[in-house]
Amino acid sequence: GTSDTANAVCQTLGAARTFKVSRSGKDGHLTYEDAINNAKAAEVIINTTPCGMYPDNYSKAIDLEHFPNLEVIEKNAFNGNKNISGSIDLPALIEIGETAFNGCSAITSFTAPLAQTIGASALASCSKLTAVYFDSVKTVGDSAFSSCSSLNEAYMPNVETIGKACFKSCASLKAFSSEKLTTMGEDCFYAA
Repeated sequence: GTSDTANAVCQTLGAARTFKVSRSGKDGHLTYEDAINNAKAAEVIINTTPCGMYPDNYSKAIDLEHFPNLEVIEKNAFNGNKNISGSIDLPALIEIGETAFNGCSAITSFTAPLAQTIGASALASCSKLTAVYFDSVKTVGDSAFSSCSSLNEAYMPNVETIGKACFKSCASLKAFSSEKLTTMGEDCFYAA
């Protein structure tokens, strides 16, 4: 199904190696434990059956701390997962896909110094998120942090473009750092 398609696309695009991971480890797939043992080499995770979505709304398949070289988190990867918690620090991350962490209400801070792009609603509705640090980000999508009611600091010194409603309903936001902002979407700071 979808995992076969994602695997084929990755191979077509020149991925050196791909692994399929499943809870059971059947059909030659790695188990989640096996994936963690191979995690240091992983650069991209494509979750074709997203954690945090029905019927496994509260499952947590993989801890991101095991993936220091992770460069991309694809769209919907952890959407709604309430078990991803605490401070997230991804030193090699370059891209966060749309709704990747949307509704992950237990994340308290997010640091990705090399991230260039943050997709629409990527961290929206993360109610315990208090601070984000994105030293290199250039583009932030629509509603990326909307409804992050505890967010009080957003450090993005190199951001050039932030989308519509990016910080909408972030009532606790006290500090937003940007030295290069040229484009700001409508209602970006509405109710913030």
